[in-house]
Amino acid sequence: MDDLRKRRQQRIQHILNGEDPGEGRRNSDWLEQLEHERRMQEDPEYAWHIRGNPWRTSSSRVDGTIKFQAVAAVVLFASVWAMFQWEHPVVAEGQAFVRAALTEEQRLDDVYAWYEDRFGELPSFVPAMDRQQAEAEHVGAGIGRAYIAPVTGSVVEPFGGIRSGAGVVVRASASSVASMDEGLVIYAGETQETGQTVVVRHPDGVETVYGYLGEIKVAKDDWVEAGDSIGAVRSSGAGEVGGLLYFAVKKGNSFVDPADVVAL
Repeated sequence: MDDLRKRRQQRIQHILNGEDPGEGRRNSDWLEQLEHERRMQEDPEYAWHIRGNPWRTSSSRVDGTIKFQAVAAVVLFASVWAMFQWEHPVVAEGQAFVRAALTEEQRLDDVYAWYEDRFGELPSFVPAMDRQQAEAEHVGAGIGRAYIAPVTGSVVEPFGGIRSGAGVVVRASASSVASMDEGLVIYAGETQETGQTVVVRHPDGVETVYGYLGEIKVAKDDWVEAGDSIGAVRSSGAGEVGGLLYFAVKKGNSFVDPADVVAL
């Protein structure tokens, strides 16, 4: 988001200075930046926050809405209180409804149906409204989401080891490597430390790193869902299935132990 703001400010400055921004577009770096910005705008989470938030409104409307809601809440509370003070068959049905609403578990299918009818498809990156029942492990490390393990196997180099450093090294029992969660691919290529590597940026400021890959199946700016195959581990020998995977998880500016985030 900061990069987007900077590029927009630069374009505005070009216009104010009477410069032709078209000259920069002929540069390959400029074209790559434009393509990256276009991809970012296709990011569902970006669209939700920037364009699709149905509750986005002006401050004056917010003040009016809050006042109206406060008055409505007082009237509703007073009505319910008065209803329970009146012992009469006419209000018995209303009293039974209120008791059931406060004590019985409510089905949310009707709420989901109303939301989809009014606002469209449920945003999958809002965990409270995610009805997908994918197999996943609950996280630790205070991240607060549920993730899918990128591979099945065993950890051969723990977090902070000589070879693993900021991540872990896992001996995978199969070749395919899955994205831990939905997100945007921000790097796909070769690094000196971990060879063929993919980096994915997820919601909530989480990034994951997948290294030692034998094959990369995604490209920069691709959007992936949780469980999507992003590559394959490099085979450790002829006829062998699986191999080693370098896996790291970053939250904000710090790396955390992947074993505290997802079951490995």
